[in-house]
Amino acid sequence: MRELIAPQIDYFIFVAVCVSALTAITFWLRRTQRNSRTLIIAWIALPVLLVPGWFLVEAAGKRERDRLRKRIEGLAPTYAEELRSLGHQRITFETESDDPLYLKMIDKQIRWLKINPAVADIYTFREHPDGNALIVDSETDYDHDGVYEGKRESRTEIGEIWDEQDAAITRAYSGVAAFDDEIYSDRWGTWVSAYVPMKDQDGNIDAVLGVDFPAEDWVKAISRARLLAIGFLSVVVTIGLASASIIAVLRANLVERERAARDLLIAKNAAEAATRSKSEFLANMSHEIRTPMNGIIGMTDLLAGTEMNDQQQEYSRIVKQSANSLLGLLNDILDFSKIEAGKLELESLRFDLRDSIERTVQTLTFRAAEKDLEILCRIDPEVPDSLIGDPGRLSQVIVNLAGNAIKFTEQGEIVINIEQQSRSDEKVTLLCSVRDTGIGIDADKLDSIFTPFTQEDASTTRRFGGTGLGLAICSQLVRLMNGRIWAESEKGVGTTFHFTSVFSLASEAVPQLAKIESLADMPVLVVDDNKTNRFILDEILKTWKMKPVLADSGAEGLQEMKDAVAKGQPYKLALIDGMMPEMDGFQLADILRKQPELC
Repeated sequence: MRELIAPQIDYFIFVAVCVSALTAITFWLRRTQRNSRTLIIAWIALPVLLVPGWFLVEAAGKRERDRLRKRIEGLAPTYAEELRSLGHQRITFETESDDPLYLKMIDKQIRWLKINPAVADIYTFREHPDGNALIVDSETDYDHDGVYEGKRESRTEIGEIWDEQDAAITRAYSGVAAFDDEIYSDRWGTWVSAYVPMKDQDGNIDAVLGVDFPAEDWVKAISRARLLAIGFLSVVVTIGLASASIIAVLRANLVERERAARDLLIAKNAAEAATRSKSEFLANMSHEIRTPMNGIIGMTDLLAGTEMNDQQQEYSRIVKQSANSLLGLLNDILDFSKIEAGKLELESLRFDLRDSIERTVQTLTFRAAEKDLEILCRIDPEVPDSLIGDPGRLSQVIVNLAGNAIKFTEQGEIVINIEQQSRSDEKVTLLCSVRDTGIGIDADKLDSIFTPFTQEDASTTRRFGGTGLGLAICSQLVRLMNGRIWAESEKGVGTTFHFTSVFSLASEAVPQLAKIESLADMPVLVVDDNKTNRFILDEILKTWKMKPVLADSGAEGLQEMKDAVAKGQPYKLALIDGMMPEMDGFQLADILRKQPELC
């Protein structure tokens, strides 16, 4: 037997595990799909990987065998030369076991074994007619108790015959160092060994030195090397099988999604066709009814301009009144059908009010910037943050109102303000307002603007567009939130929309930002040409217990910084508006960058 290893049993087990895993994956995936090209590729790729893997594992085992062999072979000549220099040739079969030279050699071998614990035994023997006669044997303390006792540790007598026949020993007697990796057993254990010839002073072969290495350690070292290579292959195979499984599942999901998408598209087309049919029907009905109704109203007006007696005038008035009522009813039906299509329902979610409003305002900033308008938002510090309600509908109302404000404002600002109107242990009523500096609305029109499809007048519709549904939807949403909506306006000055809404207080607060006590009493400079913006920032900073100083221009802010430096109290923080007249925020920042002593 060349090795104490079942022939490549470790690799056969690895192959069996790989095939079993791929088989299990195949059966599992076949339950969800009939065929998979990915699995076919995996079955082809697995043997392609396992064949070179065989050679990789064999090469790893061979490299470890060669390393161990060189290690043992390298020790044997060194030991042989040391023993020769001590006078090994003077030891004969007749040398007594208490001979000082013999004991010195034994002690030398034992010290070598202590230095190199990987070596199990060192010994020498000479040719004898009956076999190989042992000369010097280390007879190690195998159980490391410091006492040589027991059969395994008993002193081997000089001249004890070892009749084992070994080709490697024969080669050593002929003068060639040899290594025998064929595992053999004797009364002391199981070994692999290296043999080297020992020569006397005349250069003649006097004896052979043997070095034993435990076969168990030999086998374990080679097995570890093979298992390391198998482990590498396991990682590669695992990644491959996982990738194949994922790709197969994704492919199956993609097919399923494509099928669902096709079904959804068919349903969508059918629904759209039905919707188009309904819309076309309503449009046709509207046109068909409106046309004769307008004709009736028009003819009634013409008739009223002719000469008629009182009775005829009364009949004409009744006809016109009835026609207008019928036309109004028709419009109401059409309006109701459009609003009803939304089927508005409120959700009940816990949300952070300030985060929700901030995200809402962010959606409006681009539209405001396109018209060079400033859009500002203030939330009173007393307003609780953690609420329960429908944040999406609240945002929808604010977006509609602020969007209208942007549409009807050519210059100036839009200010969103949220305050607490009332509060109980369980609920809070918010008072929200959206103020603009736009064209304004006549006072006598304020009551009608929340009617569906209604704007101030026809000229407004022609100039700014829109269907007039936005405010009607806002009104309906506000009612659903147990609130009311109204407007205040002055023609040419601007409009302010107010609405209230009721929310429940959350029992558990929404996680807040990190504590900011470290900012307390910190002076901060606010540079902004907009008075409202300065007011909002001043309120926020004071809420954080900071000490804001306000400046309404870049020049004033720069002077304030210089004064602060002169006092030995430069500002650590400055909030600067980017868009200001004369000296904007970027110019001010550039000056500060060039004059770092101001910071």
